[in-house]
Amino acid sequence: MNTIPLSNFSPIDNKEMLLLNIAKSNLEIVDNTHSQPQETLEFKMNKQKESFSFDQPIDLPDKWMMGVTSLEVYNTVYNITEMNNEFMIVLAEEGSWLVEVSNKYIEYTREKRSEDFPKALELIEISKEEDVDRSQLINALKEQYEEASVDDFHFIQFLRDQKFSEEEIISITGIRESIKPTETEFSKLTNNISIGGNKLRVRLNPGIYELVDINNSIKELLLNLVDFEGPEVSIVADTISMRSILTTTHPIIFSSTLNSLLGFIKTDYPPGNHRSEKPAMITSIDKVHLKTDCVDGSIVNGIRESILFSFNLSAPPGYKIFKEPTTILYKKINRTKLDRISFYLEDTNHNPVDFNGESLTFTVQIIKI
Repeated sequence: MNTIPLSNFSPIDNKEMLLLNIAKSNLEIVDNTHSQPQETLEFKMNKQKESFSFDQPIDLPDKWMMGVTSLEVYNTVYNITEMNNEFMIVLAEEGSWLVEVSNKYIEYTREKRSEDFPKALELIEISKEEDVDRSQLINALKEQYEEASVDDFHFIQFLRDQKFSEEEIISITGIRESIKPTETEFSKLTNNISIGGNKLRVRLNPGIYELVDINNSIKELLLNLVDFEGPEVSIVADTISMRSILTTTHPIIFSSTLNSLLGFIKTDYPPGNHRSEKPAMITSIDKVHLKTDCVDGSIVNGIRESILFSFNLSAPPGYKIFKEPTTILYKKINRTKLDRISFYLEDTNHNPVDFNGESLTFTVQIIKI
């Protein structure tokens, strides 16, 4: 029996027109059930931006689209980074307090260095008691330096502490390039507090902080100066307005963007109590965009961006984020061949988002349309 294609059939009345429409609709449903060409790709990112190469390139001669079918990662995004972890405390003047603290620390480091090199210290003490010739002492220290595995920088500082000249230090170590003393413009009092002029620079270690953690960390750092009448700083939350309350005995200068995270607009605040002008943005990232260089992406505020998938940090710090969209949002692929592909993570302000070495695993599906 010969069949007439539906496209060639001309209905003669309303009944045949209805039957034709039903037949076309059924045919479209059947066509949609046929499997379309597709590929499933899995990726694991350990950095904010990463590229992947394909052993066998994937040819895409027609129109293809890409969409994320699943994504998982532990929430390890730091809200305190090298960009927003510092502020300065301004003291009344350069003078006794700073000098006293600095001198105490310098003396402490000298004592500590003596403990680090006991054999060298013993040789020096013996030479003093027995009036050993200076050249013999230098040769003995040179032999010990060559035999032992020591840190050049700290050993040279140790020799300087013991009043050896630069020429003698070169004779002992053989190092002719100048290694500067530890007392720099900002002399370190601890790993996180340094001193310069009439200012103390306080530095928080990068990590995931709540407001109470920031306050406790600052107090713990300033406790290192407990032997002196030092500055006091506290930052607590106003839980009703979600603002921060800064209390300080000395002027504060925010030398990083820590003020924005705490809700403060200005960078300089005098002694006293200060309520932040804005709510604290303790978590500055509200959404993470997974972007790639092979899709046209989405239009955001009228501007096209290469966004493949977006997700919120919906789990608390340290917990797993798992996304498996019920409706896959496919984005048009702008290439005819996939031999290399790059992915990167950004927030809504185009700032890089780093999960600090934690693996982000995701699966994408590409389909022909």
